[in-house]
Amino acid sequence: MVKRKRLSAGETAAIVVAVRRRCCMCFVLKGDPSEKRGQLAHLDRDRSNDQRDNLAYLCLDHHNDYDTVPSQTKGYAPQEVKQYRAMLIDAITNEGVDRVVSRPKKVSSKKDSDAEKQLRRDLRLRDRMRRDFIKPLTHEEWQRIRKPYERLRHPKVIVREVGDRTYGNPNSPPAETMSGWFRTEPYDFYFNGISVVVGLVPGLVGKGGAWMLAERGKRSDVPGFRPVQIWHLGRIPWRNIREYDPQGDEFYAEPHLHCLFSVDGMPYEDFAYAICGEEYDWPLAPEKRLSEAKASS
Repeated sequence: MVKRKRLSAGETAAIVVAVRRRCCMCFVLKGDPSEKRGQLAHLDRDRSNDQRDNLAYLCLDHHNDYDTVPSQTKGYAPQEVKQYRAMLIDAITNEGVDRVVSRPKKVSSKKDSDAEKQLRRDLRLRDRMRRDFIKPLTHEEWQRIRKPYERLRHPKVIVREVGDRTYGNPNSPPAETMSGWFRTEPYDFYFNGISVVVGLVPGLVGKGGAWMLAERGKRSDVPGFRPVQIWHLGRIPWRNIREYDPQGDEFYAEPHLHCLFSVDGMPYEDFAYAICGEEYDWPLAPEKRLSEAKASS
């Protein structure tokens, strides 16, 4: 028998600290962000595989449930729990542990099972879209990729609102403003969906990652900043993509995303920005964004 290599105390602590002793399955499935007595679960159920990505801190009950493989029902999958773990870490990183802990604990109800069904549906959609959208590249081809969209098969997509009746009407071309459908460029996948290009806008970047948008035709000589072109990206979450047609139709033979326009009449959950470089693109941190007044002071 091969002797199992034990994790060092530092490695174990890093995994536990990242989630602040919170169980990601309690957090996502039950809305329970409280501290839990728990253990490190091996997600591939191979106790000799101590790779960090294969480990998740789970409460005792969920660890037991995860390691028990049912014969009649579908058990928890490794990728599913990895997604729960990412959602917990993202919440702690963006909100802080104090705000996560102060969230009111949900009472278990039918909504919990609905949330699980939605998550499973979103993960299936994610896997299908990644298969259809990402090119099957060799290792050498991957090494030559410089910009995120270069790995995508399709340079254009059609985004259509579910229930829209203007598409296909020759008197209703895609509008410059948000309408029931529009044509755009896919940029990249992100953890919760796909980002598409809203536009390419002028901007300024300075030291320490500080940046700002600049209005066209206005001054761009802010001391300590240099002018750049910035991708304005709309992020469409899986939950808003109700279905997609990879083939398109006689009007546009390219993928059609059928979406809910549920946020202020748009399909986006939020926006992101990235520098459009000559060779590479760089994402811009939202917390580093400045107004022109702050940049000038």
